[in-house]
Amino acid sequence: MLSLPFLWRTLFRRREFERNLDEELAAYADLLTEEKVARGMSSEAARRSALLEIGGAEQVKESVRDSRFGHFFDSAWKDVEQSLRALRRSPGASALAIGTFGLGLGAATLIFSVFYSVLLAPMPFFEPERLVQLWETRAGTEFQQASFNRMNFWDVRTQSRSFRNMAAFIGGDINLTGSGDPQHLSAARVSADFFRTLGVTPIRGHDFDRSADQPGHNNAVVLLSAKFWRTRFQSSSAALGKMLRLDGSSYVVIGIVPEGEPWLNAADVFLPLVYDAKSDRHGFEAAVVARLNPGTTLAVAQAELSRIARGLSQTWREDTGMGILVSPSAAWGARPAVRRGLWVLLGAV
Repeated sequence: MLSLPFLWRTLFRRREFERNLDEELAAYADLLTEEKVARGMSSEAARRSALLEIGGAEQVKESVRDSRFGHFFDSAWKDVEQSLRALRRSPGASALAIGTFGLGLGAATLIFSVFYSVLLAPMPFFEPERLVQLWETRAGTEFQQASFNRMNFWDVRTQSRSFRNMAAFIGGDINLTGSGDPQHLSAARVSADFFRTLGVTPIRGHDFDRSADQPGHNNAVVLLSAKFWRTRFQSSSAALGKMLRLDGSSYVVIGIVPEGEPWLNAADVFLPLVYDAKSDRHGFEAAVVARLNPGTTLAVAQAELSRIARGLSQTWREDTGMGILVSPSAAWGARPAVRRGLWVLLGAV
């Protein structure tokens, strides 16, 4: 085991080490010379024979230096000294080389940061392997991976049994008035179980009640994103219970959503998506996410969703040719073409 005194002498008392090495070599050469003189050789011949047997003082010292702990640091320091001398001799070329190296290092760092955040960083959700996204398809049309119609979402949520939760997200914008300067905000209307489906809990306050997306219940509530809470309310807990005037209607702030990608940073404010029986079945506006029941596979869920889609296709003229595609949450990071491009970029650096 290496002791601290030994490390100190080896790394930082180099002159003493070299002096001791010279003394040891000289003593050994003297000992060999005396032995050879005792065997009958002349003093000059004995000295020359002893030096030849040792192999040359400088070669021996170099061999000892190579085997010494700390030799790596000596070599590294010599490389640094040579580099500094080269810098002084050619400052222009050196500056260009350093700049090129810095740009390359910065580019590599940036590419890896993007690669990590898109492909490697864990999603901020509970058991993300059970999360999926649902898409509508239409046979014989260009709609092979479309967002959901909101009425179809309510029907599928009611009929499916493969999922613990299923929720919808519809993005848009909204105007904040009545408190300071008016603001144009990004807004999302989400079904009541949206954050429970993701496995996310508000960092302040509480989530929507499960009845918040049903007409006749308390729908005049709002959740704030962490970023909007920080910029508008300076992260004050006093924001809870505040009344916000959004598009002319009043909403009470009940909670703050944590930051995270995807979904959680997608809007400044989150409002309940309230069921409306008068909605039509023409648009594709809702992103639908769901959480599989424990033990339920994608294949089982896909078979059930296909059966539900056939039923809706037969019931509603607007849903003719309807299909449902289920994809795992692993696809949320980036589309396949983007993922391939990032792998190529990472390989290039």
